[in-house]
This record gives sequence, structure tokens and C-alpha cells, in this order.
Amino acid sequence: MRKSVLVIVVALSALAAGCELTIDWNPGQVAHGRTSTVVRKLELGRETYANYCVGCHGETGDGAGPAARFLEPRPRDFRGGRLKFTTVESGQPPRDEDYLRTITEGLAGTAMPAFPLLTSTEREALVAYVKTFRKKDEAPGDRLLLSRD
Repeated sequence: MRKSVLVIVVALSALAAGCELTIDWNPGQVAHGRTSTVVRKLELGRETYANYCVGCHGETGDGAGPAARFLEPRPRDFRGGRLKFTTVESGQPPRDEDYLRTITEGLAGTAMPAFPLLTSTEREALVAYVKTFRKKDEAPGDRLLLSRD
């Protein structure tokens, strides 16, 4: 029962932060220990974030974790739903592949390390959880096409 309460708290926290969150579950499933795929994914994302990200990015994704004051450039604030290095035009919400690339490869010139040893399931769950920090849910932008000239 504790885990289902935690999942509900995570979902309510996302909603309180102004995020739109769609969860396909039925309360009877939670009572019987069966939760939806989305809820399980968010729970794994929350656990992964707590283990690897909270120290720099903070509990609310604001980029103000305990280590942030020692880092230059400062960690990304996820609440705005923007990343610096994306495959979309400036000002457009990033695609999941942008988050995944950053998690897997890290960012040169910053304190953002690579996490290649996380499983693909953990990385995808982490992206889903980080996106709950967005103040407003927006569709990702169109892929930016770069010429090779």
C-alpha cells in the first residue's frame, strides 16, 4: 500500500506544479497491487531521478539541488520544459530523444555526466518523470534539419 500512496503523491505533486498528467489507472487496480504502465514508469523515473539527478537538479527540478551552487554552468531547470541542446528550433519543447541523448552522453563543458549504464527502461522512465516538472505540457517541436554544407 505504501508504494501506491507514493505514486499518488508523485502524481498529485506533478498536478500541483501545473503539469498535465494523464494516468490510465483504476483505483481498484491500485488496491490490488496492480498499477498502470504509466504509473509504474513514473515511479521508476522518480526513483532514478532521486538516485542520480536530485543532487544537482533539485527535488522540484528547479536546478537548485545541494550541489548546484558549486557548478558552472548551473544545472538545467526542468520546469520550463526547455533544453539547451535539442533537435528542434529555439523556443520549442525538446523531443524525448533530446533528453535521452543528454542522459546517455552527458554534456561536454558542463557538470552533466553521461549515464550510459542506466538501462533504456530507466532512461525512458527518467525522461517521463523529468517532463512532469514542466509548468505546461506542450507537444515537442518539429525536428530541426541541418544541412551538411
